[in-house]
Amino acid sequence: MDFKNFVIVALLEFGLINCYLPPSIQVCHLADPDLDQCIIASVNGIRSNIGSGDFGNGTKLIAMDPAFVDRMDIDAGPSLQASFRNCTVTGAKTYQIDKMHFDVPKRMLKVLLTLAEMNLRGKYIMRMKLSMLQLDGAGDFTTNSTDVKVLLKIRYAPVERTDSAGEKRPGVRFLPVDFKVKFAGPVRFYLQNLINGQPELDSIANEALNQNPDLLLEKAIPAIRQFFSERFTAVANGLVQDADLDEVFPV
Repeated sequence: MDFKNFVIVALLEFGLINCYLPPSIQVCHLADPDLDQCIIASVNGIRSNIGSGDFGNGTKLIAMDPAFVDRMDIDAGPSLQASFRNCTVTGAKTYQIDKMHFDVPKRMLKVLLTLAEMNLRGKYIMRMKLSMLQLDGAGDFTTNSTDVKVLLKIRYAPVERTDSAGEKRPGVRFLPVDFKVKFAGPVRFYLQNLINGQPELDSIANEALNQNPDLLLEKAIPAIRQFFSERFTAVANGLVQDADLDEVFPV
């Protein structure tokens, strides 16, 4: 090892160079004429990291695939009351980026992607009026969906942060991510004990629900949006919490 390389290694070892982004993150320059393509490559490169939450160099954040949801509630008045608890969500790392654009002056990234699948399982309690059926059950549930469209609007703002030495430095803070979802493909529900005390009617009740999945999905989407917005925002800010602005978005 020559002297130049030795100095660089030594500086890195003792933290004298501001390399605070995890090594899994490919940095893109704002002046890059192919900025959008660079960001697409960077996002595709962290597919497994997003799933596990481990971005390397000690940066461990919330895992997205599988993701765990303590509780999601639906309150749509007398026609629908439901609570889903201890849920496991899989499929986040099956994403395919359809479109992406970084609006540099507005500090906003728009991402349109497709999840090949999104699956949920957990416990539920629900009362729902469905045509001539009164659903009133509690137990295990699963939901399987394919071709799920997701639109993300990610905005950031420059902030002042304090580094480990107590010095003030220019940093980055992501605003709450705007998460929109559309279930473009088929969705199948299975809720155990859907008509309480009459297990022989489970298949009939589930088939009726699956013939009209939007009746439940439309009411569930706000809870899904809130959950994923919070998760994506937490992950984005976790990745840049110790980084300088010009490290995250170099010119």
